[in-house]
Amino acid sequence: YRSLGGNISRSNEATLNHLTDLTGTDPKLGPELIHRVVHYHAPESFSPAIDIISISPLTTDIRGLSRPLDGDGDFIAQADSGAVEAPPMILVDIESDENDGLGNGAGTSLRDAVNFTNTNTFPIDPIIGFAPFLSGQQISVQGFLGGEILISKGATIDASNLSENPIIIGEGDGGNFRIFQLNARDEIIRLRGLNITEGRTSAQGAGLWVANGTLAELSECEITEHRASGNGGGIAVTQASTLIMERCTLASNRSDDFGGALFVSDATAHLSQCTLADNFARS
Repeated sequence: YRSLGGNISRSNEATLNHLTDLTGTDPKLGPELIHRVVHYHAPESFSPAIDIISISPLTTDIRGLSRPLDGDGDFIAQADSGAVEAPPMILVDIESDENDGLGNGAGTSLRDAVNFTNTNTFPIDPIIGFAPFLSGQQISVQGFLGGEILISKGATIDASNLSENPIIIGEGDGGNFRIFQLNARDEIIRLRGLNITEGRTSAQGAGLWVANGTLAELSECEITEHRASGNGGGIAVTQASTLIMERCTLASNRSDDFGGALFVSDATAHLSQCTLADNFARS
């Protein structure tokens, strides 16, 4: 057996001796999935299998999706190790809020990254990740740039690679705006490892409003210190949408109507291993 490179193994296999092989390395693969009759494990976000093959004759992966894709957010598309290509990634690399496109101004803001995913087409839902130095840092959402960040297509915002959750915080111009509106009918929006705080709105859902038949999945997130004059201080879920939360915290949120932490109307919510504390609603 002779390795041609681009392999990853948890063990230290002597046969994997090509310069581009990685041994004794966890490939960080996701759960088993099935495409037709083929069982496979896709690379998770920030897997070492992503973007390590500079030249590949393959133009599609086992699912028929395009490859290579830029899976690590460095603006260079390279193939991944294995049969499955990871989703494209856009990397947030500044704390401040900007609305001037990827890599312009001081860099790529969270708003820049979301706007890019909203306005472009991808072979698979993209991932928005965070540069390592943003661990535990405040990511600003500014009122003068339009306030809330609207996510209108399926995507994942994933900070699970960071040692501490980044803090997505509403700032400036009176602060009368929610942080996120998730509005992507029949699509999935995932938020992982985010602390979302200090949204203010005269309407509903000061932290997040999940609307228009969107499926929202939140894991390891904290929704805190929000205030809504309407329903849902922390989160409002309406219009036949679905919210799934795992290992999340909703704390110190306030509504002047119903649902200090969470308001659900004509919609569905499933919470697992979540903590709700010190939330308040007038009604």
